[in-house]
Amino acid sequence: MNTNLLMERPATVRPKLRIFTLYADFAAGVRGKRLAGRIAVAAGAQWQCTTDMWTLNSVGPIGVIGEMIAREAGESDVLLIASSSPRRPDPAITGWFDSLVNWKANRNVPGLLVGLLGDGEGELEDGSWLARQLVDFAQRTRMDIGWQIVGGDAGEDFRL
Repeated sequence: MNTNLLMERPATVRPKLRIFTLYADFAAGVRGKRLAGRIAVAAGAQWQCTTDMWTLNSVGPIGVIGEMIAREAGESDVLLIASSSPRRPDPAITGWFDSLVNWKANRNVPGLLVGLLGDGEGELEDGSWLARQLVDFAQRTRMDIGWQIVGGDAGEDFRL
């Protein structure tokens, strides 16, 4: 009998939860970072969470960086979009959503699309420009969708 064998416990493999945040401005970025952190905490120890965060200014349509960002966003499980000015149409967001459609539409599990809309200063209706863009993108990619109209302390009343 060979007694030199060392038996190891099989390593438990935790599934990955990839969270990608795109923010339009600094205040929205802070809210997005806080919500991404809350999602990771809610996922608990059962998941291996990774988070990527980029500003809208960095997702230009040309170049290696833009392609890398699109790939990361396309492969994410949770896509979080944060903007303090969701009423104002922004062609950069529309173009970015268009570049992601094929990445998201071809996944077995498309994931969750989350919008953090507004700055808490004024009234914002669900039919804002960005809310309509989110709904359109979710329909084209089969993603589940949810959003919060920001008021006061963003993320405090958002339910997962």
